[in-house]
Amino acid sequence: MKSYLLNADDIIFDQIEDVAEMKSMTKADFIRESISRNLRYFMKVERSRYEHIQRSKHDLNEPLDFFSNAF
Repeated sequence: MKSYLLNADDIIFDQIEDVAEMKSMTKADFIRESISRNLRYFMKVERSRYEHIQRSKHDLNEPLDFFSNAF
């Protein structure tokens, strides 16, 4: 397992503490849950958008068929 540090504003840590207390869980468990939820959402909803954007950027750099076949 890898570990990473979280650097955030105090207000974020206050909110994390409040929510973790409400959910009767540790702050670390809440942060892990939040990251997992965010990754699941990205994979189900946002990933295809970002893949489309990356393909579009790649397509802009490809030569047009006319030019690639003409020489």
